[in-house]
Amino acid sequence: MFVSRPIFRQTLAITPVALANLLFGISLGWLPPTLQLYNNANDTLSFTDEDCSAIVSAQYVGSVVGCVLLTFIVDTFGRNAVIVTAAILSLVSWVGVAFSQKVILHLLIRLVAGISIGLSNTIMSIYIGENSGPGVRGIFNSGTALFVDCGMLLGCTVTTIYSYETSAYIIVAFALMNVSSAVLLREPAQHLLAKGRLTEAENQFFQLRGRNEDTEKEFEDIKMNSTGEKTAFSFSFILDRHFLIACVTSMLIYLTGFPAVSAMVSIILMPTEQFSTNELAILFELFQLVGAIISPFIIDCFGRRTLWMVSAISIAIIHFFTAALYFAAENDIEIPLYEWLLFGSITAYAAIFAVAMYPLGIIARAELLPQRLRIIGTCIASILNAVTGTVVGYSFLWVASDFGIQTNFIVYAVFSLITLIICYFYLPETQGMALTEIEKMLEKPKKEKTTT
Repeated sequence: MFVSRPIFRQTLAITPVALANLLFGISLGWLPPTLQLYNNANDTLSFTDEDCSAIVSAQYVGSVVGCVLLTFIVDTFGRNAVIVTAAILSLVSWVGVAFSQKVILHLLIRLVAGISIGLSNTIMSIYIGENSGPGVRGIFNSGTALFVDCGMLLGCTVTTIYSYETSAYIIVAFALMNVSSAVLLREPAQHLLAKGRLTEAENQFFQLRGRNEDTEKEFEDIKMNSTGEKTAFSFSFILDRHFLIACVTSMLIYLTGFPAVSAMVSIILMPTEQFSTNELAILFELFQLVGAIISPFIIDCFGRRTLWMVSAISIAIIHFFTAALYFAAENDIEIPLYEWLLFGSITAYAAIFAVAMYPLGIIARAELLPQRLRIIGTCIASILNAVTGTVVGYSFLWVASDFGIQTNFIVYAVFSLITLIICYFYLPETQGMALTEIEKMLEKPKKEKTTT
């Protein structure tokens, strides 16, 4: 056999999460050609610039609602129930797209889609972290993130090639597949232990992870921590250093500009002699997918801190270069191959985001938060992530109109440098460690401080 039975079972267990990410990616990829096609169009469906900004932001507003909703259902009904609820809402939103031809309905549909995304994205890092071993946790997180980029390419391509209705029906088929995959879900032992279902938790854990000295020790540690979820709402956690790092990194990955760049790419790019902006958007998604394919092969080859810092400084340089290109164009400075240089810089950012920054953001939430804070901490981090996405997505066009499009990229570059500084001084290294080992490592400074 090429993989062990426990790894195979873990892979099956995370398949529904991967498909949820595929639908998330389709939702992102569907936007650029749709907004470009119907922006100020003389058609049944027509979006003003303000409508475009609102539609982009509605998804992130819905994500905030989804994160809040999760806090009320996850402890009572479990991780699986959250994932199933998200899949059903995603299906409902795409059925709505198929029959929607009004702006107000599009806003409501994006809101419902956002709730689904908020639920699935928040529970994803928890579910994968609790159901996978330390040797594959990073690979699984970056591997499922790969499905986001597959979905973006698929959504962009289908929407560009087919009519509005046909593309919606195709996506509904994927949403049905996502709902059907729920039969593969496995409730993590952490939730079962918190509910007092010891035998079921033990069977579930060792079926997924195999039984050996390391996994038996890890299960005992999980049992000791299993009461943590019941006390997770103590407000003292707000000052927890590693909770703050998880929240800050969740905001910073979107403050580098991804919500705006991914949604507005058909508007940002300039057509060339060979390609229209929508065709360039497909190439953009393709290169981003290549980055996501590379990610699982490197995510555990280098330290988490190293990847964070390299990606942050690379993105900062790219954004400053993009800003310089737009500044030159605004001042009528001729630059050879300007359209291709712009495409290359925007695409390089998206590829680096897919290779490292996006999966690292998911991994940070999965690894840095101790079990007692994992639910509430992940929810708050995801809410901050969604709020940041709302602001970044909504502000892009009016900042471009009032201050020049290059201003957006200068701001994104500055936040990339802030990410570099925070990661260098505050981010701990967690690669290759079990969640219980990470928790002990993070708690150690507190204990030392208490004893002194």
